[in-house]
Amino acid sequence: MQHPSRLLRALLLSACAALAGSGVSAQPPPVAPAAMAAAAGAGGVKGANIFDVKPDASEAAGYTTQTNGERANVQPGNNAPMWRQVGAGVTGYSSLPKSEAPEAGNLIQPFVQYPGSSLTNAGEAWRQVRNNWLIPYGGALLLIVLGAIALFYMTKGTIKQHGVDTGKKIERFTAFERSAHWSNGLR
Repeated sequence: MQHPSRLLRALLLSACAALAGSGVSAQPPPVAPAAMAAAAGAGGVKGANIFDVKPDASEAAGYTTQTNGERANVQPGNNAPMWRQVGAGVTGYSSLPKSEAPEAGNLIQPFVQYPGSSLTNAGEAWRQVRNNWLIPYGGALLLIVLGAIALFYMTKGTIKQHGVDTGKKIERFTAFERSAHWSNGLR
């Protein structure tokens, strides 16, 4: 059996040979002299038409009624109408499990104000509450609880036996119960 990299190299070489045999080349098509002259005369780069002006997509051309697919034919890569709708709060289709949620389908969320945050969108308000309240005060509360446990242990110590040690032992949990407990606990 061949090594995977050798097999991949052989496949790539055979694909390149097939393309070379079919007349497909990696070189750009030749540019007609008239097109080169037009590009150079219009302030463009010699041999390229990268500065050609695309058709106008103003309101007269009906950009507000174009879909993104129609817009791509007129001005490739220009999705301005879609982003204008996003900024206007137009609700679109959402495949979220809870599509009845008020934020479903809205890319830009409405403004809210949680206790402890300023009036902003929901994600930023949650970030403000988390960074300004939950992390510092939650961390302080965690340290206070750990201190209280340490203080209780230092004052009371371990649990003492109520009577005299008789030497008798009672099995509280079987070996199977202990192994089931620890296997679930270590997951």
